[in-house]
Amino acid sequence: MKKTDAQTRSAASRRLHAMDSAAEFVVTIGGFVVLAAVLGICLYLLWVVLPLFKAGSVLGSETGRADASLAAEWVMVDPYTHSATLVGEGLDTQTFLLSTGLSVGQTSFGFAEREPTATSFARSGRFVAIGYADGTVQLGKLEYGNELVDPPERAGPDTIVAAESGYVERLEDGRGRRVTLFGEFGDPIDAEGGSGPITEIDFRTDPTGKQILAVLREDGNVLVSTVRTIRPLGGGTPRTRLTTKSFQLQQGDTHPDWFMVTADGEHVLCVWADGRLQRHSQNGDGGFSLMETMQLTGETERVSTATMLLGGQTLLIGRGEGWVESYHIASDKRSRFQDGRQIVQSHSFRSGGTPVVAITSSTRDRTVAILHENGAAKLRHMTSEKIVASIETNIDQPAAVAIAPKNDGLMVVGRDGSYSFHPIEPGYPEFSVKALFGRVHYEGVEEPEYVYQSSSGDDASEIKLSLMPLIFGTLKATVFAMIFAIPISVLAAIYSSEFISKRVRRKVKPTVELMASLPSVVLGFVAAMIVAPFVAKHLNAFLISMVVIPLAILMAAHLWQIIPLIYRLRTRTGQHMILVSLAVLGGIGLSAVMGPKIVQAWFEPDRFDAAMLAGAYEEVPESELPAWAGDAAYNTRTQRKLRFQDMGVVGGTVVRPSDDEPHTAILVQLGLEKGNLRRWLNDEYGSARPGWIVVFFPVALILVWLTQAVLIRRRIDLWVASKEGPVVGVVVLVKFMMLALLGFGLAFVAATLAEMFGLDPRDSIFGPFSPRNTLVVAVIMGFAVIPIIYTISEDSLQAVPMTLRTASLGSGATPWQTATRVVLPVAASGIFSACMIGFGRAVGETMIVLMATGNTPEMDWNIFSGFRTLAANIAVELPEAPKGETHYRVLFLCGLVLFIMTFVINTLAELVRRVVRARNAGL
Repeated sequence: MKKTDAQTRSAASRRLHAMDSAAEFVVTIGGFVVLAAVLGICLYLLWVVLPLFKAGSVLGSETGRADASLAAEWVMVDPYTHSATLVGEGLDTQTFLLSTGLSVGQTSFGFAEREPTATSFARSGRFVAIGYADGTVQLGKLEYGNELVDPPERAGPDTIVAAESGYVERLEDGRGRRVTLFGEFGDPIDAEGGSGPITEIDFRTDPTGKQILAVLREDGNVLVSTVRTIRPLGGGTPRTRLTTKSFQLQQGDTHPDWFMVTADGEHVLCVWADGRLQRHSQNGDGGFSLMETMQLTGETERVSTATMLLGGQTLLIGRGEGWVESYHIASDKRSRFQDGRQIVQSHSFRSGGTPVVAITSSTRDRTVAILHENGAAKLRHMTSEKIVASIETNIDQPAAVAIAPKNDGLMVVGRDGSYSFHPIEPGYPEFSVKALFGRVHYEGVEEPEYVYQSSSGDDASEIKLSLMPLIFGTLKATVFAMIFAIPISVLAAIYSSEFISKRVRRKVKPTVELMASLPSVVLGFVAAMIVAPFVAKHLNAFLISMVVIPLAILMAAHLWQIIPLIYRLRTRTGQHMILVSLAVLGGIGLSAVMGPKIVQAWFEPDRFDAAMLAGAYEEVPESELPAWAGDAAYNTRTQRKLRFQDMGVVGGTVVRPSDDEPHTAILVQLGLEKGNLRRWLNDEYGSARPGWIVVFFPVALILVWLTQAVLIRRRIDLWVASKEGPVVGVVVLVKFMMLALLGFGLAFVAATLAEMFGLDPRDSIFGPFSPRNTLVVAVIMGFAVIPIIYTISEDSLQAVPMTLRTASLGSGATPWQTATRVVLPVAASGIFSACMIGFGRAVGETMIVLMATGNTPEMDWNIFSGFRTLAANIAVELPEAPKGETHYRVLFLCGLVLFIMTFVINTLAELVRRVVRARNAGL
């Protein structure tokens, strides 16, 4: 029986309905799967990152009492945390087991026939020095050694058996491990210089292995020596040689309570209990001089203890009020001291309510143990200021504190021999919210700053994990890429949607979309191997072309309006594109010709620069100096303001040219007779005005155009409405040229004012030139983003109903007015979404950034410098990061921050899109 038409249509309808239902189900399930995958990624990132926020944990405690006959000055804990050693001031030692307090050995490492008068104990016994009453010094080390031996009989795994100066432990594999304390000391060495017993001594080493010994003798002589050990090639006893420099403490000064030398041997620090600190440093004559004296405490406050942090460059002091402070030596831009250095305070925090008794530094990182008079102890990381662990002990008279070699234990010892040992899980001490997102005062710098430096060559170096340079680099790359990409892509979308024929559009749009298929690694390769060298070689022409090419296209468009309409109508869309291409080529050629000439005209040295370069200047009398020039020696902005008044600063002195000669010879000798843009960017010469003109010119053009659009455009449009076509074109061309000249004049005025106030674009927007820089990345990343923004924007413009265009054109509007005032506002939500999608694409870009920049974590807007993004940082460092360590988890935090950034940006973009869409819904 043959089916009727109704039955056929019904069957087709059921099939279509089934297919629609199936498609809807698949799309819905796919959407949920995508959401679940994104949520799963976010949860996994959180799971990896959250342990960073946890403090360390105390796993238990072992208490007991050792022999109280030895007054302990220092404490050592063996690497396996089964025994400890009390060290007296004369290097008398007592080793005992932590579990029972049983003494397993007492040894004296000093010379019995000599009287020890001073001892230095650094890096938990790795560098020990003893000073004697006869003026000799003995250098050596105290360390725990271990060896595999036969296991103890009838003992189970982890059994500890006492042995001479240590113990034997039975391991899980059945073998035994013997751990003992041993010392290696050389023969006494005469301290050449001064007289009397050695009253203070300090022995340290820097990361290169250079050993420094500082000695204070009774007569006030300080000897700073470089220690050199000579090992004979044929064997024999090593000989120790000292290369010494000496100086005398000031007359009348009592001997300091704490005496320390920095690990580089350049500074000797003397600290008194009343809070006075003196810094004696190397001078230009090869000796030492008193450079700086400062007061660390108030009149009624006292220093209770002082020591050096790991690395020997930072001084730690504990105060009677429970405060702990750190000081290091940094450069002094004000040049207040002879050596151009100064002592600065880097950290200050209250550790407890009672006086600080002792501070001990870890041998693995910059963690310190702080012991208070009430027996409380804290483990704290100095860089991050994170409290790793806090313990309370019942020790009445605490004397010393020690950190286990692996940072997995904390031990407190009292004067009566009582002790309390606490196993610790330190967690991630280098991490804190402040260390990641705040300014940190790192060792050796004058002020807190943002720095990312995940690796170092020595345990003593600070690991700098601030994410702010990476976040800044991500935003910097994205902003400059979007500045390049958005105007080109949106204007291209308007042109292809509103002005070209469908035949040409069918060819243009797929061609632009094809650009999106280019792999990022290919674009990065092009940027690194082609674009970056080209920009470096033709910097002048390339920069000028950024302004000249748009102006050339606009000028060509205005000239096109002068041509009679009858001829313009005969041209087709493809011919229009050829004419635009010719305008671009003309702009490129003009840039190649004008670039060197503009650089020579704007960026060549003037008479002031020539005089300063030639050394033809004289000091400005104090009576003629501006009142605000008091900080000219170190304040860059003040120096910029003086430059505006034809004054400069040389060696901290304000000078001015002594003659009006051109000094052409010195300019020719330096290769500056025609100017040099790179050397101007390096701030070697030149005023700030040309740079500010370049910066302000585009902004001034926009302001001038908006002003005329509000005030005079309507009048001009009404006046030219009755004129002939060519006349209208001439009027519009004249208006364009006048607006351009007004924009340049406004930029010149703004540049002059900025220079007058001491502002210089080389301190922010411009700066030293690097071949792989932000400008190159912006151009190449812009090409990666343009296809996305163009495609979505063009689709949004095409979706605007044709009735709106027809109504606008029928009301007498031009196609351009219709496109900008009718179509563009209606499609604004879609275009905004396109820009945000492109923004998200640029934020996560990795390969282009990796290959086209130097990957330097910097925080400045200099378009000629590099940067490092979050995505590039993950790609570079994750393969080398130890799994589960702080660095590894911080990289996952980079991914989480990047995830949050894109989530927030896309959410805000969607909210804005909905508002705009609702506003245009009635059109």
